[in-house]
Amino acid sequence: MGTFNIYLMLPGTTREAFDFYEALFGGQRTGFVTFADMVAMGMPVEDKHADLIAHTALELPNMTLMGSDSTSPITPCTDQSPVLLHHFTDTREDADRIFAALAEGGTIIRPIVDAPYGYYDGSCIDRFGIAWNIMYEHET
Repeated sequence: MGTFNIYLMLPGTTREAFDFYEALFGGQRTGFVTFADMVAMGMPVEDKHADLIAHTALELPNMTLMGSDSTSPITPCTDQSPVLLHHFTDTREDADRIFAALAEGGTIIRPIVDAPYGYYDGSCIDRFGIAWNIMYEHET
């Protein structure tokens, strides 16, 4: 079946977003290519796109998060992110820390609380427009 990875197409905020995600989650950055780097590979690139990120990847323990800046306008969805990432934490404290960091400068959709279905969880959209559901499984 292979593996699945998530690829984020962002409107010029990929560098900032991946620096933030790397600082928050750890992991190892394994790719970083600007559109200017693509010229050496024979790809035509407009000057205005030279400093944008053509590809980057963040290797995390159980997945790879990849991303790129879009060179064409991204039409934001109304009230929704095009992607919803679920992150299961190892501790309740990690859930609180990660949720607070992601919600800062973003929008809380559902505050992080103990839910009757066995999770401590909440949802937010971070300042880059990506929706997150942060979850910690607790005893019911």
